Amino acid sequence: MPKRRRHFVALPSRSSCSRHLPILRARAQKPTVVMVERTRGRTTYTVDFKLTDESATNNFLEVLARVEHRYGPDHPVVIYLDPDVPIGEIWDVDGTAGKAQLRNLRFFVYLRGEQTLTEIKRTQSGPFTTNPAN
Repeated sequence: MPKRRRHFVALPSRSSCSRHLPILRARAQKPTVVMVERTRGRTTYTVDFKLTDESATNNFLEVLARVEHRYGPDHPVVIYLDPDVPIGEIWDVDGTAGKAQLRNLRFFVYLRGEQTLTEIKRTQSGPFTTNPAN
């Protein structure tokens, strides 16, 4: 009869587990969904399908800060932009999320009629040119 081999698994210590808890928590969560739309001539923000407003406890920055506090700075946040939103609004949303200490953002433009998404990827900035290939 063959000998049984014993397998051991090294478990992290309690102190290192608590240090990695926000990272583990962020991986286990579904991403937070932010919708940025133009409604009646103004930009509106919806976070996880709840409309934000201008009040002190429900404004866009406060809601994003609660997301960061609950899930950590690396929690994934998916931002869907209505094509009618001005292009500068993208950087306003990015800056507001940065103030809330959120770092894991992905931006998409969505076309409801066509039911399509296009991701906007931020690249390294450079000088303006009419020939960006060089």
